[in-house]
Amino acid sequence: MSVFAVRDRIVQAVLKIVLSRISEADVPPCSFGFRPRRAAHDALQVLVDEHGRGRRWVVETDIADCF
Repeated sequence: MSVFAVRDRIVQAVLKIVLSRISEADVPPCSFGFRPRRAAHDALQVLVDEHGRGRRWVVETDIADCF
């Protein structure tokens, strides 16, 4: 691996960290899609917890592209 390839990877990693912090600041905490340390299971757990508190929600999803 050349020095340029290593340097490219370092720059890419730093840019990823900086840009993800900037973009995460604009995303509401109730959003779970394509976010670090958040998964579909986390979203489902929120629904289960809120249901246990007596809340009723309507959830609209689009999973067509998953198949």
